[in-house]
Amino acid sequence: MSYEFVMITYVVRDGDKEHINHYIMTKNNAEKHDVDLIHMMYYLDGFDTDEDDEVNAEHILLHMLEHEETRGWVTTDWGMVKVVRKEPMSRETKELFNSYGVY
Repeated sequence: MSYEFVMITYVVRDGDKEHINHYIMTKNNAEKHDVDLIHMMYYLDGFDTDEDDEVNAEHILLHMLEHEETRGWVTTDWGMVKVVRKEPMSRETKELFNSYGVY
């Protein structure tokens, strides 16, 4: 079976509350670093990709922090988020999930 898509599962912690979000994307996009996947899902301002060296330095720092200190969690203004699962899926499976409102 050919897998063209991947469903990314995110866990979000906001204080004592925790919830899960899912997002289906192409296989090529899903191969990006978890920090980049979090940016794609939640449109975090700190990841703007202009030519400003400070922004690029912040992006590199966040990559380092994710691996070395936060064990995959990215801290935002509204809570913490982490990619916990990447599940490959076929076009047919994606269409089935889309019919149930999962995109």
